[in-house]
Amino acid sequence: MGEMTNPAKSNKATVPTKSGKTYTYNYESLDQVLAAIRPPLMAHGIGLTQPMDWNEVTGCWVLRTVVFDAEERLELDVRPVYPTADAQTSGSFETYMRRYALRSAFGLCGEDDDGQVATNMAREARSKAARARAGATAPGQQKAPATAPQNGPDRKKMLARCAALAAEFIERGGNHGSTEAYMAACFGTEDMSALTDEQIIELGKHLNEVVGQLREQKGNQQ
Repeated sequence: MGEMTNPAKSNKATVPTKSGKTYTYNYESLDQVLAAIRPPLMAHGIGLTQPMDWNEVTGCWVLRTVVFDAEERLELDVRPVYPTADAQTSGSFETYMRRYALRSAFGLCGEDDDGQVATNMAREARSKAARARAGATAPGQQKAPATAPQNGPDRKKMLARCAALAAEFIERGGNHGSTEAYMAACFGTEDMSALTDEQIIELGKHLNEVVGQLREQKGNQQ
């Protein structure tokens, strides 16, 4: 719809880098995304909802972005959500997923600062991928096992752990699109559930690293 514009980004976060420097970026809240989407939809008599339901096949919750009018109902986006035992972390991750799903469903893009963050993430991801192809590992880091369980509770635990770390990253001020940019650059997908076990392990290491940096920054500020 031509009436829809990209939501304004009035929230700012600062993230430390490995070199000891920091970078800042702006991001929009879920309320700001909805404020950009709902008025044009309502002007055309279209409703919007994002229900969540349990998928017995995949064994996880699924978030659906749905538009509807008096005659028709259409799913625009479907993606898995992995709650954790921590209610606050789960809530943050769910809010992020709702926001990201809306941006994806309606083709809303970010501003240049988010694009620069994604570029930086992609550059780092390509470097890590190159080291992996060469069989190298970062100093002090053990190489990920060649094989890992493909199904069952171990995989679900790994996905839940990655989801929790991704949510904590956002909660501590991390870029809302960085995890997806990293997965797209490294693994060719933004869907965490589509990763192999080895890729989930690599993602977990990456998230542990960036979340650790944010934790350290907060500790230094106290």
